[in-house]
Amino acid sequence: MSPFTAVQNPPACVSQTPVGDCSAAPCSVYPSKCCDTINDKAHLLQVKAALGNPAFLLSWDRYDSPCGSPGWQWVDCSWEGKVSRLNFSDMGLSGTLPTNLMQLSALEVLDLSHNSIYGSLPDASSGYGSRLAVVDVSRNLLTGTLPASWRNLKSLRSLNMSYNTLGNDNLSIQVPFAFARAAAHVVLAGNAHQDCTTWA
Repeated sequence: MSPFTAVQNPPACVSQTPVGDCSAAPCSVYPSKCCDTINDKAHLLQVKAALGNPAFLLSWDRYDSPCGSPGWQWVDCSWEGKVSRLNFSDMGLSGTLPTNLMQLSALEVLDLSHNSIYGSLPDASSGYGSRLAVVDVSRNLLTGTLPASWRNLKSLRSLNMSYNTLGNDNLSIQVPFAFARAAAHVVLAGNAHQDCTTWA
């Protein structure tokens, strides 16, 4: 007997996707992988909308897979078929950063530098983003400070927040103490407050 015959019900995410995304093998056989792919697609489409649906992302289509063939432009994927890298450096982007960015479970590198992205950095309390190692949001229009939830990003080793409008005269920029212990690279130059404190 096939080890998959006991799987009677499709994963919860199937009914929320266009017909055909999860109806055929290998998704019907490996539902968790299918759901990961679908979730990545949904999160990326939310990111696209938050950034004003820029023209260069018109090829991102809800009926295609970001990690399929040929895949989506400016997206790199892991061997698991999950989004692992986003490179939007110097793309003329304007908009905000949704929490969907932090829900890409295999994302390792995020480069949004040299754009006009405004608002605050996204919350990371979802518990995802555990693989995120490199973040570059330099030379944008970001305000506020680093969310406390970013302490959850245990793999983060390089964080470039330079040349934004983060912090103010009375608000220091906090970074996780783990960064200092791991000799992580943190760049804050060009902000209202260029010093930082740490949290445990």
